[in-house]
Order: sequence, then structure tokens, then C-alpha cells
Amino acid sequence: METEPHKIAKQKRGPLSLSFWIRLLVAVGLLVAIVNLVNMDDFIVAFQQASILHVLAAAILLVVNMGIQFFKWNYMIRFLGDIPRKDVLASFFFGMTLGSFTPGQLGEFGGRAIHLPARERGTIIGLAVIDKLQMFGIMAFAGIGSLLLLFDVHSTEVILLAAVISVLILFFLLRFSAARLLLLKIGVSKLRHPWVMQAVDSLSLFRAKDILITTCMSIMFYATIYCQLYLLMNAFQQIGLYDSFVAYASMMFSKALLPFSIADLGIREFGLVYFTSKLGYPSPAALASSLLLFVINIAVPALIGLFFIPHTISFPQTK
Repeated sequence: METEPHKIAKQKRGPLSLSFWIRLLVAVGLLVAIVNLVNMDDFIVAFQQASILHVLAAAILLVVNMGIQFFKWNYMIRFLGDIPRKDVLASFFFGMTLGSFTPGQLGEFGGRAIHLPARERGTIIGLAVIDKLQMFGIMAFAGIGSLLLLFDVHSTEVILLAAVISVLILFFLLRFSAARLLLLKIGVSKLRHPWVMQAVDSLSLFRAKDILITTCMSIMFYATIYCQLYLLMNAFQQIGLYDSFVAYASMMFSKALLPFSIADLGIREFGLVYFTSKLGYPSPAALASSLLLFVINIAVPALIGLFFIPHTISFPQTK
């Protein structure tokens, strides 16, 4: 006879598994659609003629990319006290592995908590959410302006709305206390799970100095990804700094708004192909650049994270 916990576990596994396969199918479907839009002969030629030095430079920047992310996470984890560096490293890499199998890399939230103290799991998840929300704020701030430029928007109403949204994003990005107050006002405290309030309360851990430092690290991370994509795009076809940034910022914001596939696979590629086509950049080169960016920044770190899979996972006891 099955116990109640086993029944609950079975109930949970089904929907999660179905969700995973649906999102995987979305990713595959998008990639198939892109392949049908792109001349595959040109795509193969683009890879054959690619500048290896540009690709290697983008790959080397992965060290900078991951270094910035790790130092930011290590800086944030210090709020919990003296956590061994090896545990922080394991938390970081395992989070990246779980994130690579989930839409919008949402699995990274829970993955980062696994190797750290179970009693602080809610706070850890909260810090991971803050990390991602800071990145989303930066992507939104740059993406909104880039989309206006890319589509040559002149409507006063649209520009004014974009300006208001950008100011609000900037305000909450730099004022965590206001963000916490907003969450409490909309009734987050009514959710009974203790992890929820731990996550919300993690916003109060940040002083102005901490917000400034972590925001600067997020901007550096965002800029590093741009440098990687700029190098990859120029490995296939020359493109300027302005055009590549407008396409990059538009793509990053769009994929953040549409986290419907596994590791954003397909959405990122479709976005870059579409936005660069409006700038006259060849679609085969855009697709090749985006796929290489996925391999370098998502697949490689995910493989490294496999070495940090825990043997057991403990959960705090709650009443």
C-alpha cells in the first residue's frame, strides 16, 4: 500500500514531466521553423568560412562571463554568514545545470539552494531570484530602447509609455525596499509556505552599496555576453557595434519575455535571426552565431555542473 508522500510525489512527477516535454517540443518546433526560413546551404558555407579566431575569443570570454556570475553569487551568499567557497561553487554550477533544462533557466533558483544550508533555502532562492530580476531589469531597460530604435518608432504615446516603464524598472532595480513593500501590498505574505516570506525578506538584506555593486556586476555580465555575440557575428559576417547591440538587446529582452522553451532554445535563435534581418545581416550567419552562443554559454557550463550533482538532497522540516 502506498503512503501519502509517495502518492503526492507521483502526482507531482506527471505534470512536471509533461511540462518538460511540451517546452522541449516548443524549442524543437522553433528550430525547425528557423531552419525552414534559412537557406541551409548558406548556413553550412557560413560555418565553413567562419573566423576561428573570433569564435575562440568568444569561447575564452566564457571564463569572464562565469567569473562575473560566480563572484556576484559569492557576494550575495555572504549575507548568510561564512559559507565554504567550495559549497558556493557547487551551488553555482549545479544551478546552471538545472537551469539549462528549464524555461527561462528557472530551475537555477532551486538548483543554487541544493548545496547550501537547508534552513536558509527560502533566503537562498530569494537571492537567486534577485540575481535574475536584476538581469531582467537591465535587459528590459536596454531592450525597450533598442526595440524603439529598431522599428523606428516615432509615436509620442509609445515613447512616453516606454520612458515611464524604463523609469519604473530603474526605480525598483535600485530600491529593493520599495520592491519588498510592493510584494507585501499585493498579498505575497498570504502564501503560507515559509520559503516565500524568506525569499521576500531577502530583499531587506541589501543596503544601497550592495545594490550598486550587484547591479554593476550584472551590467558587466550583460556586456560580456554582448561582446561574445559581437565576436561570433563578426566571425561569419561583418557587423558594426551599433547594429549588433540593437539586435542583441532586442533579442535578450524578447527571450526574457517569452520563456516558453527549454533554456530559451529556439526563441533566442528566432529572435536574433528576425531582428538582424531588419538590419540587413544574413540569416544563416545570425542562426550560426546564436547556436554557438548557446553552446558556449549554456551547454558548456551545464556539462561542468554535472560534476556537482549531489548524492542526496535534504529539505528543512516545516510544521
